[in-house]
Amino acid sequence: MVYIIVSTILSASVQSSSFTLERGVIRAATGTYVHKTVPLPGVPDYLTEPKVSAALIVEGGLDPSGSLEIGLFPTQKTFLFRSNDGRWLSVEAQKMNITTAYRYYINQSISFSLGILTSYSMGDGIVERESAQGIGLRDFDTEIALSPAIYMMDASAQLKVWQEGALAAFIDFRYSSRLKKQTKVSYDQYSIIGGFKYQLPKKDGS
Repeated sequence: MVYIIVSTILSASVQSSSFTLERGVIRAATGTYVHKTVPLPGVPDYLTEPKVSAALIVEGGLDPSGSLEIGLFPTQKTFLFRSNDGRWLSVEAQKMNITTAYRYYINQSISFSLGILTSYSMGDGIVERESAQGIGLRDFDTEIALSPAIYMMDASAQLKVWQEGALAAFIDFRYSSRLKKQTKVSYDQYSIIGGFKYQLPKKDGS
């Protein structure tokens, strides 16, 4: 079944030789999303080991060099907390990250985007993963991890590494940062996406 779907997409892409951005063009992308919470000083680095999930991204062309981009990324997000006396706590929470951004193309292979990432809660709460000196959730203010929505800035640098017709492979490097900085909590993250992008055929006259 997977082979049939992939073959169909490849056949369609060969028939469409254009991968040129213009107003009204729609591109859909999917791939593997690997993300890692930025460590806090004094907190063991293994607590922020990379997590893997999926990515779904849709672009709408605005002009030959720019597009509006919306991305969906389900994640098991790690939050790190640290007290004044050096104690720490690591918790995880199910989130759905949704990005809205403007993507600027320097050329057909290299582009950058800047936008807002909103992280919505999906689960019933948070799971304590590990703590130091026998402390727990009661010893920290973990309200941010339970928040229904968290807002962050999201920046991306994307490279197209292969193209055949309307199908292209890409690598996307991202950094998401809190709008309000805090020294005792970390949930900023690095991420990388590897996947495929398909440009839908444009309707005649559109």
